[in-house]
Amino acid sequence: MQKIMNKIVAGLVSATLTFTPLVSNACTAVNVTAKDGAVVAGRTMEWAFDMKWRLTLNPKGTAIPMSAPASLHLPATSQSSKYAFVGISPGILQGPPAYSVQ
Repeated sequence: MQKIMNKIVAGLVSATLTFTPLVSNACTAVNVTAKDGAVVAGRTMEWAFDMKWRLTLNPKGTAIPMSAPASLHLPATSQSSKYAFVGISPGILQGPPAYSVQ
């Protein structure tokens, strides 16, 4: 009986390794809640190719323009950051990061 179970387990492990992709494209969300209830959200970004990440340093008061798809009929607006912040942007995309420093 033990030999049969070993063969079944070996077969299941082999099938799992055969049909499971070795490279995955995924993101993992991470939320950290402070004692005062404030939440800091983060996300990892795993890609199957080099995104040539760039570090972006942004001072307090950085203007961040915001827009929505034209179909929503919302006006473009701009916010400015309350604090200085650091971010990363993919270097393989043309143009500024998701926001542009003005």
